[in-house]
Amino acid sequence: MIPDLARDATASGPYRAWTTRAPIFPAALACSGVEGTRTSRSQGTVTLAAALCGAPLAGGGPLLSAQTVAEMWTVQWPGLEGGLESYPKMQCPDWGLGVNIRALGYPHWCGDAVSPATISHFGASGTLAWADPAAGLGLVCLASHSTYNGWMMRPGRWADLSAAVLAA
Repeated sequence: MIPDLARDATASGPYRAWTTRAPIFPAALACSGVEGTRTSRSQGTVTLAAALCGAPLAGGGPLLSAQTVAEMWTVQWPGLEGGLESYPKMQCPDWGLGVNIRALGYPHWCGDAVSPATISHFGASGTLAWADPAAGLGLVCLASHSTYNGWMMRPGRWADLSAAVLAA
């Protein structure tokens, strides 16, 4: 069903052909570890995080258009309650395209040191990526612990790591 929806939404032929042509997929595949090494996953995650900031690829142009990046950083879904299935709901209600916009939600996985304009996204495997335009910094944190038990919200975890990165 998802391949059919993607094909119909893109109107560019079969899903498999589209994924080989679409510019986001090489980074997403590397991020998922398809190439089979931890280095490829970390490089892919960094590439994807850089794309969220509109940074150019090593070979030249940007991975995402400036318009797409601007839309990602703009609140698309205000007041959307978030959380994890087995963890209490979090009041981090503003979402752009695929990313959370820090704003004033609490508690927040990035902590209080990042600016309200920070965008972030994390995955169930424990990977976190954020970019703070006010600080001109970003963070990619790879982990091997599922986020379903909320470990990342405990003292000494993501919020403290974020604060340390910003203080460095």
